Amino acid sequence: MRKKFFNNTIVFILLLTFTAGYANILSIYTVGTPSTHMTGSLTNISYSLFELDMKRSLLLFSFILLFLLGGAISGYIFSNRQFGRGKSYGVLLIIVGIILAIVETTIANRYIVTAIVVILSGTQNGLNITYNEITIRTTHMTGYLSDIGRLVGLKLGGKKIEEGKLAYLILAVFMYFLGGVVAIFLSLPNHGHNFYEISILYIVAGIFYLNFIYNKEVSEEIKKYSK
Repeated sequence: MRKKFFNNTIVFILLLTFTAGYANILSIYTVGTPSTHMTGSLTNISYSLFELDMKRSLLLFSFILLFLLGGAISGYIFSNRQFGRGKSYGVLLIIVGIILAIVETTIANRYIVTAIVVILSGTQNGLNITYNEITIRTTHMTGYLSDIGRLVGLKLGGKKIEEGKLAYLILAVFMYFLGGVVAIFLSLPNHGHNFYEISILYIVAGIFYLNFIYNKEVSEEIKKYSK
């Protein structure tokens, strides 16, 4: 049972990582700025101020605030919930997927839709998920690349490392990259409602969680003993 839960958890994490890579390409294409990580945005604010491009500075700053808001939402919802022992993770992903599809259909404004994606990215990145003592960050790969380099360096130095951890990190980086590649070939040529695919991916991730990760028996036991 534990092995099955472990495998399903990894599939779920990699699906969210793929979604983040997909979303980031669409955001760069539609408004010219990333939506899944804010390091570059902070740097670009400084450069935009230097060029006196206040419009771009305000856009980037608003996205940083929205990403922060997403993290706050995640912290508020999941502060007392353990991954795999409650429905909240899956339900939230399904709800935000539906909301994104509705907004894309009714408003179809690239800035508004991208702003929602930024909030979702912040929420996704703040999910309280750990794997093999790794704090999961599914929307940016900087930390993962650092961890890969460190593990490879330890291996080259003759130190014993957790090869499963290294394999996961490499696979996560690849899935993020693959999400961007798929977005380029599947969504960008359309020049239309490109964010529908993101909403579908979120809904699929939510359904996957509820069917293959959420452990109803464990959840009920926790409720029984917490009364």
